[in-house]
Amino acid sequence: MADRALHHRVRIPLGPRFADLWLFLGEKHHVLFDSGTRGTLTESVLPALESLGYGPESVSTVVISHLDVDHCGEAGNIRSVLPEAVTMAHAGDSDAISDWDTFSAQRGREFAEGWGLDESPEAMAWMRDVFLPGPVDTVLTSETTLTLDDGRDLEVWHVPGHSLGHLALYDSQCDTLAISDAVLGSAVPLAGGAPSFPPTYRHVDSYLQTIARVRDLMPRVLLTAHYGDYRDEEVAAFVDESEAFVHALDEVVRSVLGSQPKTLEDLVHEINPLVATWPIEGTYTALAFPVAGHLEQLHQSQTITRHDGPQGWEWTR
Repeated sequence: MADRALHHRVRIPLGPRFADLWLFLGEKHHVLFDSGTRGTLTESVLPALESLGYGPESVSTVVISHLDVDHCGEAGNIRSVLPEAVTMAHAGDSDAISDWDTFSAQRGREFAEGWGLDESPEAMAWMRDVFLPGPVDTVLTSETTLTLDDGRDLEVWHVPGHSLGHLALYDSQCDTLAISDAVLGSAVPLAGGAPSFPPTYRHVDSYLQTIARVRDLMPRVLLTAHYGDYRDEEVAAFVDESEAFVHALDEVVRSVLGSQPKTLEDLVHEINPLVATWPIEGTYTALAFPVAGHLEQLHQSQTITRHDGPQGWEWTR
């Protein structure tokens, strides 16, 4: 069976960007990778299924890659729109997928407590608008395999770094790996390809391990959420670009730290112009994700010191 018949892209708009959901197609029953934002299932997934000759009952499992609202925003509508579907996510992210307050503390306003850097009210209002939390039927604590009704096995990988519970799907029959946001290049692009904001990995060591795992596999086809898909030598180039950005940002973070205490907000405002290929304005809170990860890594290795300051944690060498 040709690759074209095994996977089907469902692309949704995200303002000037896009997100790709993927249907892994069996004979009569399918796996949906990610749910998109509120409204995606009825507005985009059901028409895609209909175009392929299937109804809503044909989706047997929805695997939610991670807790960001453009990937889990329809969690609360899955049972009503896809009546036969079981929702699956990893324990690292499942509580945030199921509950707005948990999401807000764990992701939306993660840096408000301790770090002293809050997300804008406008951004939080948008997240609340496009996110309907919902139950996760299968909460994974280890990797698993899903078997489609055509006999194909889909490996469900745990690939943390962007989030603690990020998942990916590997179809070994056609050597295709769907990673959503597990690897993020050197910038998240606009729909036309221009850089939009920095790669928002959060846990540096885990992220580098995920990059290494993808490199070790080196699938023939790599399906992403915001970059389109890569094939053959393009996969290696994307993986190398992603790893190179991590090392480059680590060097810059180290270079701007000194004997004078700096908050996370100080650091992202200083670092952003030094590394950005994206617009400077409005991207500071996005850069906070990887910068915070590097600070935690350096602190754990006792390379830098963390102090309690009036505006939140401050950092020195």
